[in-house]
Amino acid sequence: MRTTRDFLDALKARYDVHSDYALVRITGFSKQRISRYRLKEDFLGDESALRVAELLDLDPGYVMACAHAERAGSEQIRRVWERIGERLAQAACLAVPAIAPLSAPSPAHAAGIDTGSICIMSNRRKPRRQSYERRKAVQKLTLAGLLS
Repeated sequence: MRTTRDFLDALKARYDVHSDYALVRITGFSKQRISRYRLKEDFLGDESALRVAELLDLDPGYVMACAHAERAGSEQIRRVWERIGERLAQAACLAVPAIAPLSAPSPAHAAGIDTGSICIMSNRRKPRRQSYERRKAVQKLTLAGLLS
């Protein structure tokens, strides 16, 4: 499970910034709040987790589960939240094949150049539509009884 500090580091890497002060502009959090996160004096709340998930293009449920696991009062509750987070992460992996046919071709394929390989990673920010479609795919799998 990822921690609040892990998410802050991921934001720094995603937006290519090198200081926590730069995260203030990206996240809208105060300097003091980010400092409390770094010192483990505070953890992501639900609203903050939603903001981080949006900025990192992650499943909000996964980020919230990580935050709840981190701030859990007992070991038993922490383990429950970790299992929930693992299931959500697995559900996101299962939803990828449902989304793949909807993705646009790479620039090389669009230009008619056969590269002989498939690129599955990109540093580009994905359109919001894919996140919506991924959520819908997870909902369909849940309703079909494939996910619990």
